[in-house]
Amino acid sequence: MRKQTCIALPLLALVFTASQASEECPIVDGVADFDIDEYAAKPWYSHQQAENSYSPLEDNFCVRAQYTVRESSTFFGYTVNVANEAQNSIGAEREGNLCAYQTDAAKSKLAVAPCFLPKFFAGPYWVVVYNEEEGYALISGGQPTIPSYDGDDFIGCKTGTGINNSGLWIFSRSQTRNETLISTVRDIAVEKGFDVTVLNDVDQAAAVKIPAKIVKALLEYGGVLKKTVIGLKEGVSSTGNAPFTGKIALRLVTNVMNRSDQ
Repeated sequence: MRKQTCIALPLLALVFTASQASEECPIVDGVADFDIDEYAAKPWYSHQQAENSYSPLEDNFCVRAQYTVRESSTFFGYTVNVANEAQNSIGAEREGNLCAYQTDAAKSKLAVAPCFLPKFFAGPYWVVVYNEEEGYALISGGQPTIPSYDGDDFIGCKTGTGINNSGLWIFSRSQTRNETLISTVRDIAVEKGFDVTVLNDVDQAAAVKIPAKIVKALLEYGGVLKKTVIGLKEGVSSTGNAPFTGKIALRLVTNVMNRSDQ
């Protein structure tokens, strides 16, 4: 449904006309005998996901989702807390704290919305495939209704790109990328009729949290910026926090230097 989150922000349901639906799009079912407590027991990390209005391509870094089953429902009847996190290429964080509930259609077909909105505004979050032992899940933002073609060849169906009724995610329990696992889930998605060409990679390799206020300060103050860049090159953070290392440090250096030269 770092980086966190992956991050679904459903607000308004999209209305599809009859002409937008297609008989070629197979009906997608949720997972049978779905255990929400087991599913929510540990964080999920997105390794591939479709771009939409609340998950722009530039935020495909360290996407993470944590679900917590509530002891009692909210005023509007939500039973699950959703904490989504994501980062952009220089480590600035984006968070989305939402609420969800299991619909009457199936326990694995949830709906998600900001907690302050009634259920009417919630958008679909369907757990289409889930294997706890193997540590993966395939999530769809509802029933795909838009057929895709490669030339004249039908290659599957996709959801929209707005707020509700949009999105496709490949989740793993591990933040470490596993190409075999990703390939397995992609194959399952194809078998179920999804267009997997919409999936883009998420970079989980540089999972170093850099608070947004620090990034903002680096971009605004030239003198501090240069000192911080020097510190990063030496493997030491001038902010007094733990050293920034790996790809995130290299991206930070490159991006802030480019911006400071403008």
